[in-house]
Amino acid sequence: KFNSLIGVRRHATMLKLHSLFCILIICLLVDTSYAVIRFGALAGFANASAANSEASLAEGPFGGSAFIDYSIDDRRSVGVEHLRSASLSPLSTACSFTGLFSKWYPYTPQPQYAAADKDLTISTITIRDLSPYVAVGLGFSQTNIPGKYKGDKPANTVGLYAALKGGFEYPVWRNWGARMEYGAAFSFAGTGTVSFPYMMVGFYTFF
Repeated sequence: KFNSLIGVRRHATMLKLHSLFCILIICLLVDTSYAVIRFGALAGFANASAANSEASLAEGPFGGSAFIDYSIDDRRSVGVEHLRSASLSPLSTACSFTGLFSKWYPYTPQPQYAAADKDLTISTITIRDLSPYVAVGLGFSQTNIPGKYKGDKPANTVGLYAALKGGFEYPVWRNWGARMEYGAAFSFAGTGTVSFPYMMVGFYTFF
């Protein structure tokens, strides 16, 4: 048990370092002459299921996400995300996913910052419309779902995950927008397995 605990802590430290590395890579790859940065958060329903050789447990029905987007052009963006599951009984948030994602807007340009009328120096036409998108993600996952009863073993997993998602964005007001997203993340390497389907809504703001 002691060796398992040391291993989980070591993996947790590695995940934090990998997250910082992911942010650095994104900053280096983005064309800063165009890039528009925005950050936001989502919340909604999710169900995380984790299994290893000793236990198979689930956590839900809630989840949340924090993200930073970097616009490459009017149809593409890349970014960093952190997703978590949440349970009220018992109170825990034991599943996390941190990685990179790439989004594509196939039908309309992605929403952009809308300046206030007093800040405009040229004539501008602003169009507000739903902007559907699809996205893929890749990163690192970690779970430590506690057992329901005393003496039950937790479901600990550490590994890589891939994610598929889609959703809609809408420019609400100036530098604020809304997003609805459906997605699922699945582990494909590491110790144990984990799946994380979700539906979330939230807001973002341009930075």
